[in-house]
Amino acid sequence: SLPSMFRQLLILLWLSFALATELRCDIENFTAVGDESTDNTEAIQTAIDICSKLERPIYFPPNKTFLSGPLFFRNNTSFYLDQGATLQASLDIEDFNKTLVLGRCEGVPCSTYSSLINAYNLSNIFILGPGIIDGSGSSWWGVKDKLNTFRPSLLNFYGSHNIEINGPTLRNSPSWTIHPLYCDDVRILNVSILNPITSPNTDGIDPESSTNVLIGNSYISVGDDCIAIKSGRRTNEADEHLLPTENVTIFNMTFNGCTSAIAIGSELSGGVREVLITNINVLSAREVIRFKTQNGRGGLIENVLLQHATIRDAEKTFELTMFYTPVSKGGERTIFRNIRVEDVRFEIASESDWWTSVPNFPVTAFCEPSSCFNLTLRNIDFGDSMARLKFSNIDGLFIDNIRSSLESFEFKTQNVSRLNITSYLIGVPDHEDFGEKFYEMEDSPSAVSLIFQLGLGAALALILTFIVWLISSHVRHSKDKTKFEVLNDDDGVDDVEDIDDAFL
Repeated sequence: SLPSMFRQLLILLWLSFALATELRCDIENFTAVGDESTDNTEAIQTAIDICSKLERPIYFPPNKTFLSGPLFFRNNTSFYLDQGATLQASLDIEDFNKTLVLGRCEGVPCSTYSSLINAYNLSNIFILGPGIIDGSGSSWWGVKDKLNTFRPSLLNFYGSHNIEINGPTLRNSPSWTIHPLYCDDVRILNVSILNPITSPNTDGIDPESSTNVLIGNSYISVGDDCIAIKSGRRTNEADEHLLPTENVTIFNMTFNGCTSAIAIGSELSGGVREVLITNINVLSAREVIRFKTQNGRGGLIENVLLQHATIRDAEKTFELTMFYTPVSKGGERTIFRNIRVEDVRFEIASESDWWTSVPNFPVTAFCEPSSCFNLTLRNIDFGDSMARLKFSNIDGLFIDNIRSSLESFEFKTQNVSRLNITSYLIGVPDHEDFGEKFYEMEDSPSAVSLIFQLGLGAALALILTFIVWLISSHVRHSKDKTKFEVLNDDDGVDDVEDIDDAFL
């Protein structure tokens, strides 16, 4: 109709003036309404399409809530959410079912619902500012088993380069919160990720088959793993989708209410390498760091360092399991190599009694034979918690400076070779001299090997001593015999007095 066309013309004229005079694109200039009820999907998408070409940031003004369905970024898309500005996902699930997008479901390529923010094969993506992105996850969590595919992430990046998320609070994600897949140069800084601890599978950050990932200065409290590093799962089909995740740095993080503060796995078929985790504060988690996989998934996990961690409440400091699910399908094993955990301290022991239960150990590593190499634990202070460690099938286990203020220390190994324990302080406060304490190794070939080596060494020492004594005796006897012969008279009659002098 003419009135409608006239209205659109006026909007275009106003928009042209605004774009010509401003360095940013105010979302309200694109007819977006921040009243918590208006559907702004079309308005925001129009702003993305136009302002990305102009390389101008899209501005969300403060203290307003803009409702939207799925948004699809372009190259050079930049969002800036001001203080109190909220971009909130539509409460209608069907809004996200109109366009299925390519992704991964439990490590396998699949199509799934659109996320609130989607970026596919793009460069230069920025989500900045102190505002809020809300996924309206409560609309999804209760219908988990009724969906025809997997729930979407809140922010989904696929095959993209130069991504930065800096400043916002991300909350109430339908599933994983931030999922970079096949991405490079990803920076996630100064964010807060808040999902209820009862919400299903709402991981915080899941870098998958991605490289050069930097995560730091952030707070995460979610319903599953705070950070989970993955690289896909092998199937019977072609494995072109299996690429490693590598060069990941995680620093200055606070985790609260996680299953695992840091998880590596369980989809690891593409491999994970060169991971540095430093300066983390774990307020509450089941595990501080957990490696998880199962037979048949394959992949090489190497050069992972966790250092400088403070723990207030966690059931386990370290867990490595190759039996993540009870079903073992055989096939290629995952290989773990060069894993180090250093400078970890429990500040306050958990109020629960998890450490008195037989199956639970603060440090456990259960490997398949010939799968785990070079695990180092150094400077682990359990505080008022019991130091309990259990290992199986590891080639190269190095333990240095394990502390606990309790007298109990339980250490068990099975099929562990190249075991090296340099010091452990049990029942001794900080700064006291080291005192030797008892530790137990059950059914451990390494312990038998140690005893055998000590016995063999002692036997060799005795044999060497006997040989030295025998040679010494022979030399002395030869010298004495020479002296005896020289002292004989010409007539063959011994001078007994001279012989006695010779032996003095």
